[in-house]
Amino acid sequence: RVAGRLDHDGIAGDQRRRDRAASEREREIERRDHHPCAVRPHHAAIARHDILRTAIVWEGLQEPVQVVWREAPLVVGEVALDPADGDVIEQLQGRFGPRQHRLDVSQAPMMRLHAAHDAASDCWLGLLLSHHLTTDHATLQQLTAELDAHLAGCAHELPEPVPFRDFVAQAR
Repeated sequence: RVAGRLDHDGIAGDQRRRDRAASEREREIERRDHHPCAVRPHHAAIARHDILRTAIVWEGLQEPVQVVWREAPLVVGEVALDPADGDVIEQLQGRFGPRQHRLDVSQAPMMRLHAAHDAASDCWLGLLLSHHLTTDHATLQQLTAELDAHLAGCAHELPEPVPFRDFVAQAR
């Protein structure tokens, strides 16, 4: 079934195709000194949840398999954008949105964060690109709540994560 999904989305096929299966989410990072801090909660959430450390591998195998990595650091790209070229989020979307940027599903996590300083509002803005194989709407809502808890210093109040294997067992 995974192989059919891979072929359907064109993931295993033409590398030049845009990633239709990716979604994007904008996030504001309040001050420059919060930029590195805003990345730490992403790393913590990825470390907590198996599904966010998932990759699909197929090279050299008879069929694709889903693999959960022990560690999967979030790739963060920081770019300098010119405010004269327009809204920073629009520039990030234009440069890194799912129509322009492809996520490699063989690498975990299946998400990337691109950040830029918005001089007009003196804050950092981030565009989180994620793949639907690991993040749906509910997952993004949960991720946002966890990021907010980390930034508010309440991460210790988060419930224990459900192992992905338990979720898969329930779904069957």
